[in-house]
Amino acid sequence: MYEEEKHLNYKRVILVIAIIILIISCIYIGIILPHLVNLNKENLQDKIEETENMESSRDKENIIQVELTPDLEPPSRENEETDNFLITPEEMDKIKSIYHSDYKRVFLTFDDGPSKTVTPQILSILDQYNIKATFFVLGSRVELYPDIVKDAYNRGHYIANHGYSHKYENIYASIDNIISEYRDTENIIRNAIGIPNYNTNVFRFPGGSSGGKYNDIKKSAISVLEQNNIAYLDWNCLTKDAEGSFTKEELIQNLINTSQNKNSIVVLMHDAGNKKTTYEALPEIIEYFINNGYVFENLYNILGGQ
Repeated sequence: MYEEEKHLNYKRVILVIAIIILIISCIYIGIILPHLVNLNKENLQDKIEETENMESSRDKENIIQVELTPDLEPPSRENEETDNFLITPEEMDKIKSIYHSDYKRVFLTFDDGPSKTVTPQILSILDQYNIKATFFVLGSRVELYPDIVKDAYNRGHYIANHGYSHKYENIYASIDNIISEYRDTENIIRNAIGIPNYNTNVFRFPGGSSGGKYNDIKKSAISVLEQNNIAYLDWNCLTKDAEGSFTKEELIQNLINTSQNKNSIVVLMHDAGNKKTTYEALPEIIEYFINNGYVFENLYNILGGQ
């Protein structure tokens, strides 16, 4: 009898010990383990941030490596005649028929700038090839970097209007908003380049002049723009640099694919701050058009100027 009771007490002690071990395990799982998991997550996040910082540093190094051609003196336009900045009906017609030409020509156009990191690199490359482009600038960006816009203007590039915000829900809320963004951006550009009576005369609709949920209001706005002697311009060739993270090779191939069998080409590209691949691809894009017999023009070739 005594032995049986002793054996039963032994089992009870073992059970109590097991319960205590189980409780301690639960406490560990509930308290200690989450802490370790969070610690691992923090370490992983630190590694991710470290990698991102390294990539950012490499990007800055790559940007610095793109330099102006030595001793290049861009042409100054600060003292040019500025009395005739209004577009004529004949010039409006030329804009409308820009996609047709008896000879091979290409217009390089850049949207959504200026930016501090990309626009100067594009200007540098264009200088090296002595090419003049057209920049459809955003008023909100010109306010940030007016000196870059003035520099582009003085180098002979055409400064055109892309609206102020590029926020579709804002600019396409009404026709009045479209006109208001256009006019606000005109004034901002004038202040940037220091010419009070400058008119860009040409507007590029964010997202293009047709298609999408705002198609109807865009079509109505076109009539109002024309009534106010304002032309609009889309494109017929693009690198698709705004449609995702493409490699330089993919951008070039997109351009080749969309430029086939066209005599007069308007290329859509972007000089926003995250478009590093665009300026990396630009020299090969230029070489492609040179090798295929195209001449480079900008809107001054249509609207007069220098």
